[in-house]
Amino acid sequence: MKVKQSYEEFTKRRAQVIAIAMTAPPLMTVWLKENPLPFPIFSDPELKAYRAFGLQKTSLLKLLNPLVIGRYVKQIFEGGKIRRILPGEDPLQLGGDFLVTQAKTLIASWTSSDPTRQPELFTILSLLDQLTKPE
Repeated sequence: MKVKQSYEEFTKRRAQVIAIAMTAPPLMTVWLKENPLPFPIFSDPELKAYRAFGLQKTSLLKLLNPLVIGRYVKQIFEGGKIRRILPGEDPLQLGGDFLVTQAKTLIASWTSSDPTRQPELFTILSLLDQLTKPE
């Protein structure tokens, strides 16, 4: 899911987007100057949040799977960029997407099975619509 490009859809639903990256703060600052985001991003080089959310690592063999490589090639042909791995980052660490209430209750999670797998925007926005629908 390309959150930056879809950010307005989240704000329409009064949802706050927060990103967490394993990038160290000094490198994060440099990266953000080149790639500004409309939402906050927090640095987690010790992977504390990754562990708290139960995110796993993949293996090099799974990363080099032809299906994964094919999805990367498709992303490139669709105008996407493959972000380079910065010093201190783990290219095998998988990410995830989570919906958490203001009361810090986890209501939905999507953990990646490989770096190219993310939930469809429609899936998350539909769930947000159900949660904010007046009764």
